[in-house]
Amino acid sequence: MFFKPRVFGTLAPVVAGIVIVPAAAQTASPAFQPRDTSVERPEIRDPAFTLSAGLLGTYDDNIFRLDNQRREPVDDFILTPQVTAQYKRQIGLNDITVRGDASYGYYVRNPDRSRIQAILNTQGTFRVAGTCVLKPLARIQRQRADYGDINGSIDNFQTFTALGLEATCPRTVGFFPIVGIRRDTSDNDPRFNFANQKSVSYTAGIGYARPSIGTMTAYYNRIDSDRSAIGVNNHIDRAGVTFVRSVVSSVALKADVQYLSARSVGANVRPYRGLGWAGELIYRPLPRLSLTGTTDRRIINDTLVPAGFAVQTDYGLRADWQFAERTKITAQGSYATRSFRGDPLVIVSGINSDTLADALLRMTRRVGARVDLQVEARHISRQTDTDANQYKVTLATGGITYRF
Repeated sequence: MFFKPRVFGTLAPVVAGIVIVPAAAQTASPAFQPRDTSVERPEIRDPAFTLSAGLLGTYDDNIFRLDNQRREPVDDFILTPQVTAQYKRQIGLNDITVRGDASYGYYVRNPDRSRIQAILNTQGTFRVAGTCVLKPLARIQRQRADYGDINGSIDNFQTFTALGLEATCPRTVGFFPIVGIRRDTSDNDPRFNFANQKSVSYTAGIGYARPSIGTMTAYYNRIDSDRSAIGVNNHIDRAGVTFVRSVVSSVALKADVQYLSARSVGANVRPYRGLGWAGELIYRPLPRLSLTGTTDRRIINDTLVPAGFAVQTDYGLRADWQFAERTKITAQGSYATRSFRGDPLVIVSGINSDTLADALLRMTRRVGARVDLQVEARHISRQTDTDANQYKVTLATGGITYRF
């Protein structure tokens, strides 16, 4: 139902759905947004427990994301064992899923940087009176922040939590309501507590569905973010319309256009008032080839670059080619910009804006019924408006995953 919010500068290598390298400074989406309101009837099946384990090896030629024009980059080889467990349970027409991911990134040349990362995610779909749907979610994530916004050999451990509930009464034809509430938190080590936040999001909307035109939803969303460490409270208001439609069998469109207003209380932070958006277009010119374009603009409250908030805009393009029955090739590129807005009397930042280009090429191969192999190459380049904290990094990854 949602576009997944992307993390700035992160297209983490994944094997069979497992995140396996230290992720970038991550921002859990603080806002529920109504998008695709269709709810499929689940298949009735027995409870299912799945377990998989894997090992990845990644060569990183700039682990601390240093500017190679100013300091000599440090390279390393990272071994990452990982495990994923998932439990799905069908109870009548309701379902619940619990998933846990854990990994340990071992730095061969810099073992003191080795850390454990873990994610626990729970979500469900509960049907009420046969027509309405409740979707609760709960998530906690513990990780070491990527060095991309730190640009030095300083560790910062982060904890993200999310707790939410969404309710709707979808219809095949006609109007229907949709409401949601969600609470998100971001916590960092004391040296980076300026990025801590506690936010609550409220959403209400009216949707309209008709097979000949798709599904449209008009909504209002409010986010209140408390950043007590720097004495700032951010208030973000969004009013917009979403549209979801499969134009033809080979084209699918999701679009969200909104008026976006962000302001801060407690500090002299320049507000943002203007358009926000999220869009995804999928085109399948051939049965084995899929092309996906994405774009969005949103407000980020907890970036590790000191600021009251950041206005972030992303553009992405991905091609998925099922080269053979068991072999898939993915080429992906993204370009992102951030504009940081803060009060220089409260907290000082060395940059006002940055851009990040990220290119990735991945091939996965299924061997038998239980084994997946992967190889991947990736290059990231960051530019800033002050020429400070710029970097380039190239990564090469190979891995194996076994499903028990």
